[in-house]
Amino acid sequence: NSVREIVASNPFIPKGAGGTFSMMDFLPEATRVVEPGGKIFINTNSANPYGKLPSAADLESVGVRVIQDGGLDARFSGHTFLRTDGSKITDLHSMKTIVLEKIK
Repeated sequence: NSVREIVASNPFIPKGAGGTFSMMDFLPEATRVVEPGGKIFINTNSANPYGKLPSAADLESVGVRVIQDGGLDARFSGHTFLRTDGSKITDLHSMKTIVLEKIK
């Protein structure tokens, strides 16, 4: 409960580090540090499995609700996004922004 916003761009936790290719790998910790009413912005492309929203029950279990799940939010349109291998994502139409709000 100490920050107002978190931005994660193409988040990825390797399987060797405990990753399960699910947004739930990092949402519990992200929601722990976001203040009530705070936002978690997740910028992701279609190739990233972390960009798939968890079930409504999983989201509810960590105390967040979906505010946006669509195209890349305008505030990130000038940013550079990289793949896991470090190569630049040139097609920003493949990017989207998910915005979650902490409700608990």
